[in-house]
Amino acid sequence: MLGLALAGVHEPYATTVTNRWKAVGFPPLRSFAPYFSYVCSVDLTFFLATAAGLVRDADRPSNKVDIAYLYYLPFCTVFTSKDRLHKNLAPLFLHSMQNFISGDEMKADLARLNARYSALPKETKLKGMMNFASEPPDDESFLTTRMWDK
Repeated sequence: MLGLALAGVHEPYATTVTNRWKAVGFPPLRSFAPYFSYVCSVDLTFFLATAAGLVRDADRPSNKVDIAYLYYLPFCTVFTSKDRLHKNLAPLFLHSMQNFISGDEMKADLARLNARYSALPKETKLKGMMNFASEPPDDESFLTTRMWDK
């Protein structure tokens, strides 16, 4: 019920959901409603971190919007942000095939890629990016290449 309240699910929908959960024998939330369970864990972690004083500017109105970006984590392999809240909390929710990359690090790598492709001859660039940059360069010095390969 706490999770439903946090998610803003009100009557009669909350009762409908709990009745369905009851009808299938109260399985663990993680198997009954995996994404709901995940979102609840993000919200609960945020509330606990805030209560423990681990979130700076806890009263900042944009914190709830910022934390909502973590709801996308199950659907991506690379998550990038310059936000301090993301940097501190995202690693708690990443699995082994996911990576958090700081916004500054990603921006620098993309600038290097842009410089590399901008230096190509005009004739090559006229063929279109999909002809010369459909994949990152075969050069492990690029963060983008390492993430692509992973």
